[in-house]
Amino acid sequence: MSANFCVFLHIRYMNPKVMGIAHDYLAANQPAKNPKGRLWMNSFHVSPDKGLGVHCFDTKENMENFLPLMKERIENFATKFECKFTIETGILSPELTKSFE
Repeated sequence: MSANFCVFLHIRYMNPKVMGIAHDYLAANQPAKNPKGRLWMNSFHVSPDKGLGVHCFDTKENMENFLPLMKERIENFATKFECKFTIETGILSPELTKSFE
């Protein structure tokens, strides 16, 4: 397995009751076209007011090209749904990644 480059989007809602509505909005408004090099994405409900999105890319360049698009989209989302967010990047560790299928 080669190294993959990841974007971690942490979201915290000021009002936890909005999270379900925001989730439905995101599910219904996903971009039709997959960004270049994105291999997969996962979304997690961490707690009633927190979510985590992970987007994995094949190259650092493709990941970096995605960041401005994500930031613009999530800034609009944050205004609409009263939440705060942070974006971090990292590398998937092939030695510690296992699939148990």
